[in-house]
Amino acid sequence: MASAAPVKPANGNRGQRALILSLGTGSGFALAVAVLQLLRPGATQLLTVLATWGPMFLVVILGMVLFYLMAGTWGQRLLEAMSANAAAQQSMADAMQQIAHRDDVRERERELALDHLAYTTQTILRTVQGIEERQLSQDGQRLAKGAGGIG
Repeated sequence: MASAAPVKPANGNRGQRALILSLGTGSGFALAVAVLQLLRPGATQLLTVLATWGPMFLVVILGMVLFYLMAGTWGQRLLEAMSANAAAQQSMADAMQQIAHRDDVRERERELALDHLAYTTQTILRTVQGIEERQLSQDGQRLAKGAGGIG
């Protein structure tokens, strides 16, 4: 006989259970405090406050419960949005770092190419100057030979 695996409640179900448990516990505690306050001497002040507030007391309690419920869901959504935003910013920072690294590599390659061009240009200039000096000395020798033959 095959046994079925127990089904675990979803996280939302667990959260609802915890909320109901906490609200029930809180309500029970509040009711116990209210009963104890009504049983003590001088409880007429509490009764006058409740009578003064009337149904507004229940509206305030209900508003506090609704605020707690909404703050929980909105807070969770806010945290999820902030987490997604942080992940997107990290992704963008990584991309910018890759772009900066690529630019650094290109700048280094450009610098090496310019250094090579400068070295090659200097070599060519020295070679041309050497050729020019030899040409001038040969021309000077020819002129000297030609001048010696004329006079």
